[in-house]
Amino acid sequence: MRTVQNAIEARREAIRDGEAKGFTLIELLVVVIIIGILAAIAIPVFLNQRQSAWKASVESDIKNTALKVETFSVENNGSVTGADTGLKAVVPITSAGNVVKIKVASQNYTICGSNADLGQFITYDSGSGGLNTKVWAAGACP
Repeated sequence: MRTVQNAIEARREAIRDGEAKGFTLIELLVVVIIIGILAAIAIPVFLNQRQSAWKASVESDIKNTALKVETFSVENNGSVTGADTGLKAVVPITSAGNVVKIKVASQNYTICGSNADLGQFITYDSGSGGLNTKVWAAGACP
């Protein structure tokens, strides 16, 4: 124990006299540990931000497609029939990696969107009042 204290005291004297050069192993280990802790905090936050961005991108594409379907309805005397098929079908404009599908049933329509990186899909149902906040598991659109 005495030799460790002697080494610490010798290091302090060398620092005071201006003879110390470089860093001790302890100082370097402390820096590495601090960087490791900061990385452990930052990486999960970054990954969650990516998930949120993919989800927001899909939601935006779904809302834009819903606007196009509503415009189609106005141009066709309030009817959404044919918005998903036919000559004047609504073609969704999607962001990179997003897929949006339209399904018409009577005067209601459902829009389903997903992103390959998200692994889930989100729906918009005109009959229930719009965008469903529930994120569905991966698979076929309902």
